[in-house]
Amino acid sequence: MITQDVAESKLIHLTSEKDFKHEKWKGKFATLKLASSTEKGDIGEDFLAAIIKDCGYSSVEVVKGRRGHYDVRVQHSDKELLFEVKVATLDSSGSFQFNGIRYDTHYTHLFCLGVSPATIGFLIIAKEAIGKDPHKMAPMARGSNSTFKLTKREDILLSFDTFANRLERLLR
Repeated sequence: MITQDVAESKLIHLTSEKDFKHEKWKGKFATLKLASSTEKGDIGEDFLAAIIKDCGYSSVEVVKGRRGHYDVRVQHSDKELLFEVKVATLDSSGSFQFNGIRYDTHYTHLFCLGVSPATIGFLIIAKEAIGKDPHKMAPMARGSNSTFKLTKREDILLSFDTFANRLERLLR
């Protein structure tokens, strides 16, 4: 007879016998792998705001709430940057899949934070460049034209050693 307890025990037994190749996720960023998509997004938004402030820009605002057009706003002199923030963890093929990207919302740049077990990297892509090679996107679902995903290999992401200079160029 199958009961809930029997079914759960069977699944635990079968999964404990498998190697799901999560060994590589024992690095310093392993906890983030377990976070929900919403939690990852919130962390990414707070992270971006914090590092922008660390670069010396004080007019930084994180927009809380799921329905906004952008996630992080930076104002410097007469320049304003509106970032849509996406966070992805490294998959088994060595790539990051940044999901839920929209063309129909108001932001100036896409900030992609890629997290692997031992390191992090980023991309900043101007909205008008999104969807153009080499930033070709695919629909999230077959036949969908509202949300897209962007897949990037780990070696394409930039080191945060370059972040301050890239941000400064955008805010000039």
